[in-house]
Amino acid sequence: MTTEQKKLVEDNHNLIYSFLRKVNLDIEDYYDLAAIGLCKAAKGYNPDKGLAFSTFAYRCMRNQVGQEFRKENMQKRSGDKEILYYDKVIENEDGSTAAFRDLMPAQTNVEEEVVTSCTLRDALEHLDNRSRRIFYLLSQGYTQCEIAAELGISQPSVGRIQRKSSRQVLVMQGVG
Repeated sequence: MTTEQKKLVEDNHNLIYSFLRKVNLDIEDYYDLAAIGLCKAAKGYNPDKGLAFSTFAYRCMRNQVGQEFRKENMQKRSGDKEILYYDKVIENEDGSTAAFRDLMPAQTNVEEEVVTSCTLRDALEHLDNRSRRIFYLLSQGYTQCEIAAELGISQPSVGRIQRKSSRQVLVMQGVG
């Protein structure tokens, strides 16, 4: 974080408490998540957009807490299932043994994912600031309507910029 961003967090620290009280969450349990959201808000805030920092910070804190709720719900839904570790040695019916990882074909190519991720990051760097901002907000879970309000443009404009930028990124990746 820059010095300016740190100062923004320090000056608005009490937003954490007001946010948690407003959404009726226990301060001890959710303080850390709200603090992370406040830091993300400080890093992503642009005062030129006309949105108050407190409003933007509330959104970021809500997103951070919501992300944790979704993660907890996923764990609850899969909590009663048996955990099978990747390196676990399994005995076959004929008495031979094999590691679980040898029995399960890899469904993802990690090397390909890393190359794609790096290429995508390089391609995104060639976009203008507004297009990059739109992609960032989309990745944070914002809707096109919320992005439009934040950037001061219409929702259809956000959609057009998103499609145009997506085509540019695909061309830069050599896909389009």
